[in-house]
Amino acid sequence: NRGSSTIWVPACGDDPTVAIERGVGNGWEGYSGRFCPENLSQAPIELRAGQKRSSIVPLYEAGHFRLRLVYADEASKVANVGTVSNSFDVH
Repeated sequence: NRGSSTIWVPACGDDPTVAIERGVGNGWEGYSGRFCPENLSQAPIELRAGQKRSSIVPLYEAGHFRLRLVYADEASKVANVGTVSNSFDVH
């Protein structure tokens, strides 16, 4: 969290959930969504200012990708603020 306040990130178990987007032409399209098995906790993860979390996101195809993360600025709110990663290539 590079911001100055706490945010809450949607989660699946202990991992933050992210959407994967694939570069197509001059735009982006959804590649993989936020699926979470029902038996895992979907309680949001609290990230304080300066705190980091990591997770492995498997990609099985070559392409140009980016990650999209949505979060809430209050624990009781729905995640509705978004940010995207820098794009990257998988060979």
